[in-house]
Amino acid sequence: MSDPDGIYLIDKPAGITSNGCLSIIKRRLGIKKAGHSGTLDPMATGLMVVAVGRYTRLLADIITDTKRYSGTFCIGFETNTLDIEGEVVKRIETVVDPKSIENTAKAFLGESDQLPPRVSAIKVQGKRAYDLERSNVEFELATRRVVVSDFTISYLPESDSFSFDLGCSSGTYVRSLVRDVAYSCATLGTLLQLRRSKIGVFDVAEAVAPEAVTADLKISLSRALSSFQRIFVSKDAAADLLMGRRVPAGDLIVPLSPSDDRIAVFLEPKAIGVTPDDGDSPFVGFVRLLDGWLKPESMFSLV
Repeated sequence: MSDPDGIYLIDKPAGITSNGCLSIIKRRLGIKKAGHSGTLDPMATGLMVVAVGRYTRLLADIITDTKRYSGTFCIGFETNTLDIEGEVVKRIETVVDPKSIENTAKAFLGESDQLPPRVSAIKVQGKRAYDLERSNVEFELATRRVVVSDFTISYLPESDSFSFDLGCSSGTYVRSLVRDVAYSCATLGTLLQLRRSKIGVFDVAEAVAPEAVTADLKISLSRALSSFQRIFVSKDAAADLLMGRRVPAGDLIVPLSPSDDRIAVFLEPKAIGVTPDDGDSPFVGFVRLLDGWLKPESMFSLV
């Protein structure tokens, strides 16, 4: 049986939680440890990047990219969860021109401070906000800095609702964005449907259902870390880095461009008979380039 540890692209169905999706994957792969790229609510569908086993420590490095969503929402009422699965807590009879809703999308482009939903997985003094809200405990949520890179809204007259397409930073709550769009037009809004289609370079078209996942469907680490500069080092250099010793940049198979960012280090392809484009070289860890030296920062595993 193949080693199940790795990175997988999963298409979460509606009706289960993100943790429920993980439970299916753990059972399918026979493993105990797994993590994902960000919670999708039970009503939402779409892409989850799932890390299994020792690869869970790489999740923070993989999910820093823009995420893409599409979905629908309606106006005129608001629920306690800000989506259609919640309990209606407010209604408003104000007539709003659909064009004003469509046109307000551009006002949300760029950086802004967003207030998360009270029913969310955010921790407040060590407890989940949704647990505090359901227990009627008083608490305050802090705003979060989010970035919306592109956002379009279209009116759907046949259902008197709106569709949208959105590119945003990790940590953006689409439910909150719908709420704020509605507020900006003096009405209320509720999310009806949500689908996550992309996370960085990963597309839901490449994903599989949790019930279909197998160990041979994991993606290469080279691809998972494609947003980083990559270099390839010899076995001796890899051993030094893994021991915490810096090594000279020297003659690298893949040259570095100037950057202060972390660099992903892989074992030299010729040492294992592959080319740099094969994506099968063992991952060594992350380093920074400092005065001509590779300084180890976060080493991954023994080669």
